[in-house]
Amino acid sequence: LVTVDSPVSEGGREFEFDSVVGGDATQAEVYYNTVGDAIRQTVFSGFNFTILAYGQTSSGKTYTMLGEGEENSVARLSSSRRKIQQPSPSAKKYELRETDGILPRVLFDLFQAKEECDGKVNI
Repeated sequence: LVTVDSPVSEGGREFEFDSVVGGDATQAEVYYNTVGDAIRQTVFSGFNFTILAYGQTSSGKTYTMLGEGEENSVARLSSSRRKIQQPSPSAKKYELRETDGILPRVLFDLFQAKEECDGKVNI
């Protein structure tokens, strides 16, 4: 529970969070402290799952969701998965980078879980 003192109102306002990560947290720490295993359990049980990034301009929403780098991580993952579905001698397995954000990690985990289920799950 976080209490924010406000000069406008007496007593401050209270906000409740499921988790809080520090400014020095890695992308992996953010993912596993916020989404982590919950996505597998929720999606594979037939429920929808929403991840929302909210905050002021330039606060890091895009970086947190996608990561950084010259090549978009989601596009790299999609391209890699197409290669896996149609294997070729030059196909490379996708590997997460330290800077990959929440969305690439979600897709990676979902496709990884699908492979572990021997085709019993459709994504």
